[in-house]
Amino acid sequence: RGRRRPLRGAAIAVGAVVVALGPALAVGEVALGPGEVVAGLLGRGDSALIVQELRLPSALVAGTAGAALAVCGAVLQGAARNPLAGPELLGVTGGAALGAVALLALGDPGSLALALGAFAGGTAALALVVALTPRELDPARVALVGVAIAGAALAVVHVLLLRAGPEI
Repeated sequence: RGRRRPLRGAAIAVGAVVVALGPALAVGEVALGPGEVVAGLLGRGDSALIVQELRLPSALVAGTAGAALAVCGAVLQGAARNPLAGPELLGVTGGAALGAVALLALGDPGSLALALGAFAGGTAALALVVALTPRELDPARVALVGVAIAGAALAVVHVLLLRAGPEI
């Protein structure tokens, strides 16, 4: 009886993915009916190009990205031993904003440089939270240090935005 629970959960998860995939493949500039979506998945009919080449890859990438974000959230909550832990609570969001705004204040970076700046800022903020947290991982202390780092980062973001003016 205990072995059926994980199988039931997996079956529900697969069913939810299939139910979510249907509208993702059917809705778009060219609306497709359920029969056209199935025919397109099987490589038959006029909808095969739309379904197999355009909609299915983007739907799979979106699902993979969502699953990766869910796993990251679960790992973050487990590592911090806090069910409320998230990137904003641990200072990552404030650090990422600081990294991006600092690059914007320096000039007009490209989109890749902006993304890398945000990544570097978020990573630096999380590293600072880890460095300032004592060895005994108290979830409340981790959250307080993270909120303090986020507040400081966002204060610097506001200063940079005020100094830069409307150009950013």
